[in-house]
Amino acid sequence: MPKIVDPEDRRLALANAAIRIISTVGLDGVRLRDVAAEAGWTTGALTHYFPDKRALLIMALQVSLDQRQRLLDTLPAEGDELRALLEQALPLDEERLRHWRVSQAFSVQSWSDPELTAIQRKAYRGWRRRIVNLVAKGVADGRLREDLDPEETADEMIAIVDGVALQALFDPDRWPPEKQRAFLDRFLTRISRQDRREP
Repeated sequence: MPKIVDPEDRRLALANAAIRIISTVGLDGVRLRDVAAEAGWTTGALTHYFPDKRALLIMALQVSLDQRQRLLDTLPAEGDELRALLEQALPLDEERLRHWRVSQAFSVQSWSDPELTAIQRKAYRGWRRRIVNLVAKGVADGRLREDLDPEETADEMIAIVDGVALQALFDPDRWPPEKQRAFLDRFLTRISRQDRREP
């Protein structure tokens, strides 16, 4: 009896293979035969599920973003959820580093590609909204300073996380995981209620 193949499983496996390739050679270096080989299939099998390289790359970007979102959704609700969310976004291990490499590869490409821009903008806006909500919650429950504007603070946090992550990508010796965490903690201490200074 022939084996039943789930087309979505095959597409997902190929997208994940593309993610692994992109994280090592960038978008320009991606070749369909390399992605097929990474997944353990032939190029013909790949083209059965994707009409062209662009379709594969768009799914790879979406899968990478979806995987990141699922990981963030598994963070514990107890404790400092805001810190956990921001730390999870830093390239502290190989999996998160791979996500950052893929995201940066697509960021460059999206400058001239409205579809890629829209996908990344939607993901960023969702992440930002989550940070805004956590800052507002921290202000309301007294853990964060009451003078904080959640919208502005979220923008500042994203700028800090992105800045640290980019430096860690290009200069990992200067930005090991412990330094990334320490930098994040200094900012969070500054906005915490305990750090509030009376006039």
